[in-house]
Amino acid sequence: MEQKTTQGNGAEDRPLYNSRIILNYLNLVRRKYPHVDVGEVLSYADMEIFQVEDGGHWFTQRQINLFHEKLESITGSVNIAKEAGAYVTSGESMGDVAKYILRLMSPRAQRTGKRSGTSPSPSWACSA
Repeated sequence: MEQKTTQGNGAEDRPLYNSRIILNYLNLVRRKYPHVDVGEVLSYADMEIFQVEDGGHWFTQRQINLFHEKLESITGSVNIAKEAGAYVTSGESMGDVAKYILRLMSPRAQRTGKRSGTSPSPSWACSA
């Protein structure tokens, strides 16, 4: 049986990390590392899939440490956190609704965050 290297203490047992963070990792793992048994990783970290899928659930530092420890071990990637961060910001992780909304925006709005056909300030604003 594997020995978990992270021991729980008072500070590590406070819920600090939202389950959506772990969900993003799992989406990356399913796409890039299909050989990884997600259930094994979650079990090692004392997590359940229903907790991960609950957007209102929070995990402790101890659970996150165990999750990373096991995931790095199974994938062989010491940069798994960096990969997950890059994956979240990529278009691959966006849902269909977000992609649809982005397609409705003008190219200018996508680059600058401004709606097309609008000026940077209201017409009544005076510059000093």
